[in-house]
Amino acid sequence: LKLYLTAGNKSLKNCAINVALGPVRAMKWGPYSRGEPMIRDIHQSLKYATKKTKLTDFGGTEFIDAYSLIMTSPEQLKEKYTNLGYITAKIELGMGWVRRLKHIKYLSDHPDVKKVPLREPVFVMGLPRTGTTFIHRLLSLDPAVRAPITWELLAPVPGVPGAADTSEQERDRNKRKEYIRKLLETRKSMGDYALQKIHEVGYDLPEECLLGLSDELPILLQYFYSGYLNIDKLLSIDATGAYSYYKTILQVLSYQIGERTEAR
Repeated sequence: LKLYLTAGNKSLKNCAINVALGPVRAMKWGPYSRGEPMIRDIHQSLKYATKKTKLTDFGGTEFIDAYSLIMTSPEQLKEKYTNLGYITAKIELGMGWVRRLKHIKYLSDHPDVKKVPLREPVFVMGLPRTGTTFIHRLLSLDPAVRAPITWELLAPVPGVPGAADTSEQERDRNKRKEYIRKLLETRKSMGDYALQKIHEVGYDLPEECLLGLSDELPILLQYFYSGYLNIDKLLSIDATGAYSYYKTILQVLSYQIGERTEAR
């Protein structure tokens, strides 16, 4: 209880929900039925994703090694998750692996995706709190460039074939958009304002490459602190494959809206 009430970025509602979920977690009911391994053992979360999608091709195993570096670090193993934090972490991991499986399957079913041309990207870099998000959002206002939106990066893979008619594809895009909107609204309704205070988040706002790269690199929010404490391990990971993977995400986003010949 003291842990919840001293969390300055959490509302009383958030604290109350956390306390109420205590017995549920202790009895391993509902979202806690699989226990700690679901957020501590990458292989358990991968099994969840394969069961949910009935897909098995993750497009390689390098990401497993990268995530294991941080997930098995002493600092990460000591991390304590609140009851809501456990659910959030479980959803975050599960969504990532499900997204990856669907992405690899879509690339396999639509080989022309990798032929979609892309302009050389513009990288905005800087220390935290120095205006990088502002610059990124400002650049995204240029109609001549393509800046991925939050919902696109969290749910980039269409649920319909590339040959589907325009109206069907539009319904699919709206369905994915609405899912992410509700997901973010649910988190906000639970009184978690911590992220919003340091980085504006919106389902329909331009977002940075972090979300796409997290399918390959252990840079999900729940690993930020452990990654910082193990920066040498994090920097030892060859990110070449991660950026190649991210390129295919951008190609999928362009392909599904008809941008298949002209680079943006």
